[in-house]
Amino acid sequence: MNLGSIPKELLDQPNWVRWWYTPDGKKMFVGKSNDRSTWHTIDDLATSEAVAFVIPEAGHYVGVDLDDVIGLDGVMSDEASEILNRFIGVAYAELSPSGSGLKLITRGRKPDWAKCELSTWLECYDHHRFWCMTGRPVDPSEADWMEIGDGQEAIDWLCDKYLRPAQPIKRPKQVQVVTTEPVSGSLIERAEAYVAAYPPSLEGGRNNAAFKLAGHLFAIDHYGERLTVDQCFHLVWSWNCGLPNPLDEVEIRSAVESSSRNGTPMETKPATSRAVTVTRVLSSDDEIQPSLNDLIEGVKDAHTAGWPARLMRPPGFMGEVVDFIQQQNPRPSSILALPAAIALQATLLGNKWRDKSGNRANLYLIAVAPPGAGKAAPIRVVQDVLTAAGAEELWGGKPSSDSAMASDMRVKSTKLYVWDEFGKFLQKTKMTSGGSATLNTIQDAMLELWSINGGTWKQKSYSDSKLNKQVDDPCMLLHGSTTPGTLWAGFDESNLLDGFCARLLIFQETQYGPLQETEQQAPPDSIIQQARYWVHCKHHDGNLPELNAGCRVIPETENARQYFRAMAGLMEDNLHDEAAAAQWARSSEKARRLAICYACSRDYQSPLIDDEAAQWACDVVRIATQQFLKAARSEITGSDWQTARWKKVLSYIKSETKRRQPVSRSSIMRKFRMTATDTEKILSALSEAREIEAVAVADPRPGRPGTYYRAMG
Repeated sequence: MNLGSIPKELLDQPNWVRWWYTPDGKKMFVGKSNDRSTWHTIDDLATSEAVAFVIPEAGHYVGVDLDDVIGLDGVMSDEASEILNRFIGVAYAELSPSGSGLKLITRGRKPDWAKCELSTWLECYDHHRFWCMTGRPVDPSEADWMEIGDGQEAIDWLCDKYLRPAQPIKRPKQVQVVTTEPVSGSLIERAEAYVAAYPPSLEGGRNNAAFKLAGHLFAIDHYGERLTVDQCFHLVWSWNCGLPNPLDEVEIRSAVESSSRNGTPMETKPATSRAVTVTRVLSSDDEIQPSLNDLIEGVKDAHTAGWPARLMRPPGFMGEVVDFIQQQNPRPSSILALPAAIALQATLLGNKWRDKSGNRANLYLIAVAPPGAGKAAPIRVVQDVLTAAGAEELWGGKPSSDSAMASDMRVKSTKLYVWDEFGKFLQKTKMTSGGSATLNTIQDAMLELWSINGGTWKQKSYSDSKLNKQVDDPCMLLHGSTTPGTLWAGFDESNLLDGFCARLLIFQETQYGPLQETEQQAPPDSIIQQARYWVHCKHHDGNLPELNAGCRVIPETENARQYFRAMAGLMEDNLHDEAAAAQWARSSEKARRLAICYACSRDYQSPLIDDEAAQWACDVVRIATQQFLKAARSEITGSDWQTARWKKVLSYIKSETKRRQPVSRSSIMRKFRMTATDTEKILSALSEAREIEAVAVADPRPGRPGTYYRAMG
């Protein structure tokens, strides 16, 4: 690491911590971003291979992180180039640790109204943030990138263009609202519709057809918005892929760029709209609410960032439990405290509350953290609260079989099973290693119990009817904990595809919180009294003939249903990846169950599942699922799933080689919808196995040679 390239004003501050990559590819920081006592001077870390600057309280520095904006051919995206040019002379800019991103740091303050993230590629922070430094400036010969200046103007521009959230529009009292309603979709939707209707081309006229199509696409005007060259390229490429004998990527890009520079401008294709008049008398407190797209903004946003603070402390009961766990944990971690608080709330609700779809709050929650990172304290607090509230019977240990579970739940149909080292259970049930027949029955039972809402669970059917066991209206909950290595060793492809993983909600902690002195205390009276309220709500216990007696239905708003519908659509968006689709298939169910917990925690007397509860629940499920899938792609390496991906890529390269068409990394990423990291791993493995080889292919654009791949032999 070249510290000499980092601005002196940063090096002079005692705002540095050490970090490293864990075996599963996550960053581990030694320190806490909001605790100066855990920071060091740069001299203290002289022997460290990797260091991070801590952006302190707001008002000092702003960090801008651009992820995956530099292609494998070294070319920067148009958006990144535009942003970089705005910060010339006022920011220190360097390559990210991955080499595919950029990190800028300047003086200023992010506007309070601005979001912190946009999709997978842009993040902006101005307080309490670890900022990994590489000492590899964007251009070491350019002095404008080596110093930090006042970047407020550039920050304001960035936030206004990319990070402005949708806001309700305040209206004055007694107005008539007249708007125009687009009838032709967004710019991209209009362009995609045009491409879908564009006729295919026979061999010999493909280049000319691609050139003309690009010209038509550039002519589409959507209220002043036009397609960029990159957007146009991807649209023309999608048309090209449908041809009997498609052009290669270089030819398509050349046609698009040539059309942009030299083509005769086509007649502008304006957006059509119709006037919509809404007459309504508004009170001074009324708002025009955002559209559906605004309401579900973020639900389908595919970013894979960490857990935002707004999710970590739900209001009411769960928030109090999170605070108490943090106080009692020698290494406080909100990522470990939150699932424990959810598990406690869900257990207290049990089969006494449901939503309009019939969902109870039965959830399978798994906390994953390195050894000694603070997994024990949350479990102890949950047990202490249940005991103090007189609900010890709701607490269960590790079941030995499905028969034991049935016997246990016939006495108390709601049961929270607390499972330390849950990863070892997964290893023992792993099909590729033979598995344990007895423990496999537990996994089968968990699959069945997940979906029983108000019904009956029949454990098994024996010839002797006296041995048959059934549980009416069961509500099984799981709070497991494990270490990352143990967890991933217990998973294989069968888990990803059979729906078992999809039922788990996994919270992954990658950092060690700072050590603190703790004194074990009894739970606060406010927590105990609230827990007793739910415990003493009347409902049936065990096997009573009247099902759903006293089961209360929590009302929900239309806005909340829109969030859940959007979450359910994530499976459709991932049908190209069987394993990912399987994980997203249960996302809406998990979100609905979390929303029940949120609504009751916030207002135990009159719970309501509104857009606030739904958004929190959907965001928790989305981030947890994205993190799980990202880790699974690299950790479950020996599975048939990963092998199948390699075979598909190799088959594609072989078929293109037969057609004398070398294959680029970007074409593989687009065809199989893989990340740059996954693509590089597969290409490296195939190269090492001498299945493929890299070749240099001349690019028609000056100074932009490319690396392509072809099959060997």
